[in-house]
Amino acid sequence: MTNKSIETRAKWFIEEEIERQLTGLERGIINRDQAIGSLNTIFNIASGIEDAQYMQMICRLIGHIKSNNHYFQLKKLYLKKYFDSMQIAEEKEII
Repeated sequence: MTNKSIETRAKWFIEEEIERQLTGLERGIINRDQAIGSLNTIFNIASGIEDAQYMQMICRLIGHIKSNNHYFQLKKLYLKKYFDSMQIAEEKEII
């Protein structure tokens, strides 16, 4: 169990770091392997605070990065909560 202030700071850090990694990947500053490695580190932080929602979202991001060679508008998808579990559940209901 973690302290609330530590958990809040960790969530802020996770969101900022994900955005930074996706921006770097879109712009070509980092390559795919570096982005996946950074997201794995962020996943470990999310598992440390036991936040299943972030863990699932990071796994979906990693899967998307591994399966695609084009990373255009990846950050935009993230900011629109495309990789969020609730969004995916809603899309499955529509189909």
